[in-house]
Formats: sequence, C-alpha cells, structure tokens
Amino acid sequence: MEIFKKDDIPAGLLPGDSPFRFSCLAYYYTREDTSGEGENKEEDTITATAGADRIGGILVFALQTFNGRQNTDGESIKPSVSLLCYSLEDKTFRLIDKISNPSGGITCSNLTLDTTGRYAAIDLFQEGPEIKNYVLVYDIDSGEKVDIGSLLEIQDAFRNSVLWSENGLVFCARVEQQSMNYLYKPEMKKAEAF
Repeated sequence: MEIFKKDDIPAGLLPGDSPFRFSCLAYYYTREDTSGEGENKEEDTITATAGADRIGGILVFALQTFNGRQNTDGESIKPSVSLLCYSLEDKTFRLIDKISNPSGGITCSNLTLDTTGRYAAIDLFQEGPEIKNYVLVYDIDSGEKVDIGSLLEIQDAFRNSVLWSENGLVFCARVEQQSMNYLYKPEMKKAEAF
C-alpha cells in the first residue's frame, strides 16, 4: 500500500536543493466506526471494511540532508533534519521543525510517538567540533519543543530516549560508566529520576 511519494511533499517543506533521505518514522493511527454497529472488536487489524471504519492518524518522519554537499556559492552545507507530519485522513503535510546547527551537522537516530499521538521524541546527534546529543520532545499540534537535557543538573550527559509509557517518556542519561533513568512528563515539562 502506497501512502505517499517523495513528489507529494510540497517543495516548500523539502530541504532546498540539498540531497536528502527519509530517516526515522513513527506512526499513530485512529479508527472510527462509522457503521453504527459499535466498536470493531478486531483491534489488532488495521484493515478497514468499506463504509464500516474510517482510519486516520499521522505519520511523523524526519528528512535527513546528506553531508558534504556544496551549495551554488561553493560553501559546504551542514547536514540538517526536517521533522514533518503527514495526516492520513486529510493527506496533508506540515513542517514541525527544521533542526540545524551552524557549528556542525545534525543527524537523527530515533523517533517515537507517545500513546496518544500528541507528543514525539527525537534523538539527535551533533557532528563537528562540539560533539553532542539531544533528545527533543515536540507537541505535534503546536510545534512547541523541549530539550529534555536542559532539565537535568548534569548538562554533559549522553542522553537517549528509551520508550513512552502512559506516564511519559522514559529516557536515560549517562556520564562515564554511570547511568540514570528519568521520566519526562510533557504536560508538566518536568523530568524526574527513578
């Protein structure tokens, strides 16, 4: 089943003349019973019976530009990540954020959605003279983002998302040989160790 092609994405949402690839992808679906016969009991299947179910939801995905490409002025273009959302119901695309860093390129290593489809966590790695990693959490509807590392006392810890629970995002922070797990609650914008 084809959902969309690269050419379906509006040119204004693509990363200019830089070559790119589809990177990480996360999927959240909803199903509405339109038959009037109550809920569909086969919740493990996404196949819709014509006229009985309407399937909706979103695809959140990252477009990663390639490293080392030069623009028309001969200057090197640093890798960047564009985070987009595609509505399965409306068949529309929306830019959530374009992430770049002037001192080095950015690459995406992981992307997950919470159990409601409202929040996305993206793990990023910054190349260049100052190697860092980030975990950003986005409110999909508003585009608001929080760098969860900024909520920690130790700023030079390596961070990565682990999973979404019904309570929030579980993530890990590591310094040297020690690690600590945290729970980030997006509604409160707070991270707590556990």
